[in-house]
Amino acid sequence: APYALMGSEMLAKYTSASLKNANSALMTNHGAIAIGISLFEAFDRMEVLENSAKITIFTGLIGKTTEMNDKALDAINKFMER
Repeated sequence: APYALMGSEMLAKYTSASLKNANSALMTNHGAIAIGISLFEAFDRMEVLENSAKITIFTGLIGKTTEMNDKALDAINKFMER
């Protein structure tokens, strides 16, 4: 979500727009936010976001990484739906 002053209506608008098609977002110069049907679900999503960030940092330190293509991502999604 783009930067806006803390506590401002603009920050709320940017963040809610970022969460329209997602369940978590990174707010520029503020931090992360996650939403869910319950507090447990939101917390679980925040843990996934945090661990994904750690993995991204660690793999970046190791060397060049390659993005997964849509076919590979679709296969993972189908596997997770089982």
